[in-house]
Amino acid sequence: MRDLTVYRLEIARERLELSKMVLEKGYFRDSINRSYYAIFSAARALLSEAYVDFKKHSAVISYFRREYVKTGKFDVKTSGGILRGCAKIFGGGELIVDD
Repeated sequence: MRDLTVYRLEIARERLELSKMVLEKGYFRDSINRSYYAIFSAARALLSEAYVDFKKHSAVISYFRREYVKTGKFDVKTSGGILRGCAKIFGGGELIVDD
């Protein structure tokens, strides 16, 4: 596993832990935000194993869908639901996911 991948997975774990902590305190929006960024960091970790990187969230999602979901490497139901959820959370910004 590449150092960059390990680093990004550590970030994802940290963000997920923060998400749980703020959720327990009732900060739902912050928990959603940290959860989203945990997913985004994990996706970027996966992409880094293929020596691929994007800064824009929409590009990460598009590549992930094309190379991992549509090829069957990731379950369509699970990953599709996650991606749609992310799109709904950040639909007003640059992150748009079409079905």
